[in-house]
Amino acid sequence: MKTTGLENKSCRPHNFRISKIISPQLVSHILKIRQVEPMYGKEKIKRELEKDGVFVSVSTVGRILTRLIKQDKIQNIKLLKKKNSDKARTRKTQTLCRKNKKTKTGETRRTSTNRSHGIEFV
Repeated sequence: MKTTGLENKSCRPHNFRISKIISPQLVSHILKIRQVEPMYGKEKIKRELEKDGVFVSVSTVGRILTRLIKQDKIQNIKLLKKKNSDKARTRKTQTLCRKNKKTKTGETRRTSTNRSHGIEFV
């Protein structure tokens, strides 16, 4: 009688995921779109690819974008949005400084452009 339970067997799984092979042409196409429009995300890039006749899923585009960000070929949108919001903050403070005007008596008076929120400091 032969026992098979104590023999050395391979521990490799029988079924495992084979990573999808992505063509270099698709990666370069996504890279070109992202370089032209750096604020495009995976959904907009997918739509642009469909216009060109290339049909891939949103998750595939997202995986490629993540890989390109790790390779430092493109920049993350969150970092770009942060830079743009810093510029918007400085513009906002500049406009607020313009709105705060001194009157002849030295009092500061500020009014909002919106009529319902007009505020005066006297």
